[in-house]
Amino acid sequence: MREYRIVLPRIDGKPFGYHDYVQGILEIRIDEEDSARMTTTNLDVPATVKVKTLSIVGSIFDEHYSETAEIGQCEGEIRRIYGNHPGVIEICNIWRVYHLNTTVPETDVQTALVKAYSLGIEENGEKFKYNYTEMCEMLKTVGFYIDRGYSYGSSWLVREIPADIFKCLITSSRFYA
Repeated sequence: MREYRIVLPRIDGKPFGYHDYVQGILEIRIDEEDSARMTTTNLDVPATVKVKTLSIVGSIFDEHYSETAEIGQCEGEIRRIYGNHPGVIEICNIWRVYHLNTTVPETDVQTALVKAYSLGIEENGEKFKYNYTEMCEMLKTVGFYIDRGYSYGSSWLVREIPADIFKCLITSSRFYA
């Protein structure tokens, strides 16, 4: 297991609605699991391989670390505050796609269809609010509720992480070391 702690620069939090200066911290954990022992459905991963797993947690603290403004899955807030800092957008993009990559509730095709559906709603000026039953009905309508034998949301899938993603995370963590 490898763990990386990225301490982001201290910045003025007032433009973002905070009272004073804030500082972000990202904690990244890369581990390996034996795919045969996972409680997931492995459509594309042979049962004999080790699967790298990724977990990212973020925190935003006030200037004196006396109060936590955000903690946990605050990728959106980290992106909002640190979006113009080198490497942060790349980390946030990786976080959004690969965090907890052994607990993915949909195939890649189902993911793309749900994303397209949500974007279509937002293009019509409405706010998209995820609804599992609605997504199931939409996928049934387009013929992908069951994709390669997997029913949407019925168990966890594994999303393998390309090697270049790990290189990007490690490079970014060194930038802020």
